Amino acid sequence: MPRVFIVDGFYDDAVWEESRWWQQAWLITLALIVFPPAGIVLLWISKRFNLAPKIISTVIFALGFLIILGNLGGVFSTTTPVTADSTTVPAANATTTSNTAQSAAKPAPEKKVYGPGETWTVDGQFALTFTAASLTDERNQFSEQNPAQVVILSYDYENLGVEKNFMELYISSNNFKVIDGAGVMAATYPASTSGNPQKTPIGARCVGAQQAYGLVNASGEITVQVEVYGNNYKSYPASFKLPIS
Repeated sequence: MPRVFIVDGFYDDAVWEESRWWQQAWLITLALIVFPPAGIVLLWISKRFNLAPKIISTVIFALGFLIILGNLGGVFSTTTPVTADSTTVPAANATTTSNTAQSAAKPAPEKKVYGPGETWTVDGQFALTFTAASLTDERNQFSEQNPAQVVILSYDYENLGVEKNFMELYISSNNFKVIDGAGVMAATYPASTSGNPQKTPIGARCVGAQQAYGLVNASGEITVQVEVYGNNYKSYPASFKLPIS
């Protein structure tokens, strides 16, 4: 900040006269240092100073005041006021919170459960249809299982675009989890079937494939959870509920 002698150096003793208290040199000098706008006003209405000192002092103190304002403006612009009664939430967080609340309000769509004769299609990959879940009285004398029921699953599938990697599309018991009416897992059973799954190239269908399962509990309906791998070994799950006939 400019020193006091800048103003005093231009003081004109020749025009000294008795004046009001607010025209005193010391007061004008103090005002220029403490609050330049007020000091500049007092400087220009005073008759104690010539024009040249007034202009020079005005330029010096005005520039100094503007520099101080600029520095203070930078400090306040980078400071975010925080009070005990309010919490500033960034706009991005507020949007995320709003979206989360909306998502929570909307129930997740239920996955479709397929029935007999309904086709589960994965576009560009494959299609699968269970045509029947039929009881059979056949029992294998060499099996250690003692199932309450033996069910033959009949199904068809089509290769819509699964490329040959390890093998062409092949859907078998390895892709199925069969659950009886009491919620107990069923196991494959060595019963006679009339059709086997086949390796199926793109554009071809496997029709009449069958797999036999032994149920621990007698049931009127079974659940079949399916997982089939498509291109790039991506897995696709689906669920079927099939009445036993």
